[in-house]
Amino acid sequence: MNFRLSLLFVLCLFGCSTKTSKKANPSENSKPDVVIGSVPWAEDIAITRFTKKIIESKGYTVKIKTVANLSEALTEGEIDISITGWFPQNVHVTTNSEQVVIGDLYQNAQMGVLVPSYSTLNSLTDLENNSKYKDITIFRPLFGTESEHGLNEVAKRYSFHFCNEEKIESETALHINAKYSEKQDFFIVGGHPHPMFNKKYIKMLDDPYHAFEDSYDIVKICSKKWSENHPNLFKFFQQYQLDDKDFDKLIVINELNGFNMDPSLEQWFELLQSQFSPLLEKK
Repeated sequence: MNFRLSLLFVLCLFGCSTKTSKKANPSENSKPDVVIGSVPWAEDIAITRFTKKIIESKGYTVKIKTVANLSEALTEGEIDISITGWFPQNVHVTTNSEQVVIGDLYQNAQMGVLVPSYSTLNSLTDLENNSKYKDITIFRPLFGTESEHGLNEVAKRYSFHFCNEEKIESETALHINAKYSEKQDFFIVGGHPHPMFNKKYIKMLDDPYHAFEDSYDIVKICSKKWSENHPNLFKFFQQYQLDDKDFDKLIVINELNGFNMDPSLEQWFELLQSQFSPLLEKK
C-alpha cells in the first residue's frame, strides 16, 4: 500500500475509531472508574485508547469522552482527567483549587509546519520573497489552540503570506493525497508524537525565528475530587509516562500494518504491556 493511500486510511480510521466495544464500556447506569478526555487528533486518540487498554487489563472500567476543549471539559466536570494537553515547556502549568497537575505524560514534543519529504523547502525562511509561494494555505488541526498560536506568530515573524485554515484530520488527508499524487507541496501543522510522522514521507520546516515553541510537554491534569476517590488510579497516572522510543514503536507497527490502527494498537499494547501494567494494582 503506498503512502498516499496509507495516510488517508490512518487519518480516516482515527476519525471514526473513537467508539469502544460494548464489552469494554460500562453500562449506561454505572459510573466508570475514570472518564478520560480526548480531542479528535490522531495522536490523542492513539494515546487515550492505549491508556484505556492498560487500565482495563487490571479490571477497571474506563470511558473515553471526546470533547472540544480538555481544560473546559475538566473544569465543567465532563471528564475526570486530561492526559494529552499540549503546553509550551517553558510554561509552568497551574490550575484551580479543584484540579491537580499530575505531571508530564510526554516531554519534548515538537510542533511546526510539515511538508512532504520531496519538497525543496527546508525552512520557513525559504518561503520569504519566494515567487513560487506567494499565497499558500497552511492547515492546522481542529481545536488546536497551540497550533493556532504558532501560526499567528509565523505571520508576525516571517515575511510571506499564507491562509490559516482549521480542518479535521480526514479532510486534511484528502488535501494531502491530492497534492502527494502530483508531487506538489502541501503545508500542515503537526509534529511528534503523531502516528503518521514518518520522516521518510514528511519533514518539518526549520523555524529559525521561533514562531513555535522549541518544545512542548503533554501534561496530565485531573480533578482533585477524583484523585481522592481513586488513589490507586491516581498513583498509576503519577508514574505513567511515554517517551520517544515508546511512540516510535507505534509508528513502525502502524506502517507495517498498512496504517490500520486497530491491529496496530493491539500490538503496541502487547509490546508495552509488561512495561506499564505493573504500575497499576488490580482492582
